[in-house]
Amino acid sequence: MPIRHLNRAGTACRHGGITTRLDTTFAPIQFEEADLVKRMTVPGLFDTTVKAIRGRDDELAILSNLFNVIHGVVHVLSRGSTRCHDDAFDFTLEKTHGLYSDFSWAGTP
Repeated sequence: MPIRHLNRAGTACRHGGITTRLDTTFAPIQFEEADLVKRMTVPGLFDTTVKAIRGRDDELAILSNLFNVIHGVVHVLSRGSTRCHDDAFDFTLEKTHGLYSDFSWAGTP
């Protein structure tokens, strides 16, 4: 679909796309990790959890040697759920798939 116009922030939008800039808010983010489960929470707003899938011989199910400029080369396959309850975004996703990997803001050494 061709780009129809630019929004106030100068971002290209498609017909029927996002055209309203929302106010920026700040909130604490909590991370938890226990065995096969990883969880990220913004209290009262957002909650997402992934649990690693076990593969053969009870090892983690992984994808490896993927080129990804942000994440590591090994990705762990997982199942998860996400809940977001906000005035602008209100959704629940259950039994979805996910990937996670090592991450660093420092970049590649």
